[in-house]
Amino acid sequence: MSELAVATLGSRSRLSHAVSRLEQNGWVRREGIESDRRGQVAILTELGRQKLVDTAPGHVEEVRTSIFDALTPQQVEQLYDVCATLARHSGDTVDRAAWERN
Repeated sequence: MSELAVATLGSRSRLSHAVSRLEQNGWVRREGIESDRRGQVAILTELGRQKLVDTAPGHVEEVRTSIFDALTPQQVEQLYDVCATLARHSGDTVDRAAWERN
């Protein structure tokens, strides 16, 4: 859960509240970590996976309409550069091919 908080640039407290709401909907469940009695992981349930499958196309379309349709190709390239720089700074990588497919 701590790793997820870092990855989402949020606090552990905020993440815990968000996961609690997802649990209430039956979309995730928490499980303890055998190697760390204080640690927990959030597991996507089958219901959560189905919710993701059902809502992803609308989410992608909304992002495309709200952000990418408003940008020129040059601005999209600049946005990619900014996102890639931020990802590298946080220790992540960006898949250029996946970015271009979307």
